[in-house]
Amino acid sequence: MPDSGAAGISSAGEQQVLALQKKDSSIQIDTSTAGSNTIRFGKGTAIVKGIVRVPTLLGTINFYVVLTNTPFLLCLQDMDAMGVRFDNLKNVLIQGKKIIPIVRKWGHPWMHLDKEEETKTIT
Repeated sequence: MPDSGAAGISSAGEQQVLALQKKDSSIQIDTSTAGSNTIRFGKGTAIVKGIVRVPTLLGTINFYVVLTNTPFLLCLQDMDAMGVRFDNLKNVLIQGKKIIPIVRKWGHPWMHLDKEEETKTIT
């Protein structure tokens, strides 16, 4: 889900990572960075347990794994670095000539990881 940038780094809850691993066992948590960062969510903070590298339609994204119940959040800084723009009126992510549809659910935008057939290219 595109994030407002509040956390400053892309992050995901451990339970969400475990669910993704059931679908793609090649995704593993790299614990060599455990404790390297803390992420602030509202009034609390979460210590990073490690990193997962997730292949997406935008490229591979590093998500810092935390023990909180948090969806995969793609932070604004990473979107900027990857040249990704979110058009909230058209519900798409735009990266160069690539357009990736976004689904709105529970008041938030969500990107599917395996919907490449829905991706369009601007010509």
